[in-house]
Amino acid sequence: MDVRRLELDEVVARADCIVHGTVASIVSGRDGDGIPATWATLDVEECLKGATGPSLTVKQVGVQDPMPDGTLFRIPGLPRYRPGDEVVLFLHAPSGRGFTSPVGMAQGYYRVEASERGRVVRAARAPAAAAEVLPAFLDRVRQRVEQVGDATATLRVQNRAGSWIKES
Repeated sequence: MDVRRLELDEVVARADCIVHGTVASIVSGRDGDGIPATWATLDVEECLKGATGPSLTVKQVGVQDPMPDGTLFRIPGLPRYRPGDEVVLFLHAPSGRGFTSPVGMAQGYYRVEASERGRVVRAARAPAAAAEVLPAFLDRVRQRVEQVGDATATLRVQNRAGSWIKES
């Protein structure tokens, strides 16, 4: 499967919600419709676009590890979450069944890492040399959000009825 390369401006524009946080827990199983799913709960440090509380649970199609019945369903290109990972996520609006995913698959998933330059961020599949200092990256994202505007705010509020996130 080929995914078209997106520039940061397009990732920001397409994102319904952009958050910086730490993965607190991962739960995989079947949702109410029997679809294999993973729920990644983040402790939100900052919401850069959209609205969320201090905790955000993202429901993503597929499971990270085989289920007890042997089911293993993964979508190539979707990120795998690990408790303790510090991330910046650019998320699509929820589907009718409450699923979401990062914009552009892994292009909307940035992992924060320690380096000699301090905390740096890079796209999931980017080389280490492409890392950017976290505060500068977050400032750049904030500027892009400002430029793009939040024209989808009304639509986002209507979509919340689908409850793609659980706020606490």
